[in-house]
Amino acid sequence: MWLQNRLWILVLCFLFSHIARAEVVLLPESRHLQYQTYGLYIDEQSTLIFRSGARAWGAIGGSLALLGDDEIRYKPQLVAHASANAAYQLNTSGDTLLTQTIDARVGLALDLEFTDSLRGAIIWTHQSGHVSDNVPDMDLFGSNLGNEVIDFRVIKDIDTNWRLGAGFRPTVGSDPGMNFFGAEEFAEYFPWGEDQHSLKPFAAAGFEEYGRDYLRLSSNVEIGLAAGSHFKAEKHPAFRIVLGYYNGNDPRMKYYQFKFSRQEFAYGGLMFDI
Repeated sequence: MWLQNRLWILVLCFLFSHIARAEVVLLPESRHLQYQTYGLYIDEQSTLIFRSGARAWGAIGGSLALLGDDEIRYKPQLVAHASANAAYQLNTSGDTLLTQTIDARVGLALDLEFTDSLRGAIIWTHQSGHVSDNVPDMDLFGSNLGNEVIDFRVIKDIDTNWRLGAGFRPTVGSDPGMNFFGAEEFAEYFPWGEDQHSLKPFAAAGFEEYGRDYLRLSSNVEIGLAAGSHFKAEKHPAFRIVLGYYNGNDPRMKYYQFKFSRQEFAYGGLMFDI
């Protein structure tokens, strides 16, 4: 009920503030890929990767533009986003992936275009952590995990080669309790630009600062080949082949928030933005 109330409040505020304008469009063409990044390990993307230590990670994620008005200042769009991330472990015989955890993220974003190369977004996300039957730590069953996070993100394009971004990301509600302060920084580099129909090389890096009792740094570095575009406003699915390295707070939410777990791993596979 709390989640539903907040969703409706945000939607109604957007509607009432623009109700007199005929330019408001229902289900406009989404620009939300311009507000996402390759630099963070988890950012509303669909994923199928294998990790070191006989592990794997799968995700289904995406977004939908609900309302938009390109005729007023900052061209606001109200966007719904969601993702489900699952962590897997290969069994001892090496022929079956065992599901350990499934984490859900759902929320709304208000995307704003300040200039052609400078954008900002206010992203609200409800996070919930869950475990599956194959989780090795049975004490994680039955415990609730839920977070409310607001991300104030800014992204700057430099020509069609660099994207730089940062965000202040406070946790405004959490169970078990998290530190209020959170932040993120990321960079992407496309040496030969981007193409929506052919694979081009890229490199990306991202950093996150968040924690329970105190802040801890998490880092992610990724290289690969990508087809798509983060620079153009048109809606185009993106696909990339990646190799990466992660070091930081355990991306499995229950393992981090209940056990303060940290992880370090290399990974490779496929990622999609749809």
